[in-house]
Amino acid sequence: MTAMLRLARNRPRDEGGFMLLATIVIICMFSLIAVALLSMAFTNSVVLGSLTASQRITHAADSALTAALNKLQVGPDGSVGSA
Repeated sequence: MTAMLRLARNRPRDEGGFMLLATIVIICMFSLIAVALLSMAFTNSVVLGSLTASQRITHAADSALTAALNKLQVGPDGSVGSA
């Protein structure tokens, strides 16, 4: 029994387990970074879609107001509205 303990103590330690653990940790870190970047990209696309819809509505309202004002303009002969 003591011979086995002596052999176990004198045996060089293998660092393969540490490399496996370090590799798993690095892969997990890159995975978390990738998930965060994808989440940010998704959020940006949702916000951009909302802004685009808002701009479309604002442009439509502005165009309708411009058309209404053009219909109400007073002509050179004093008549209201377009001919």
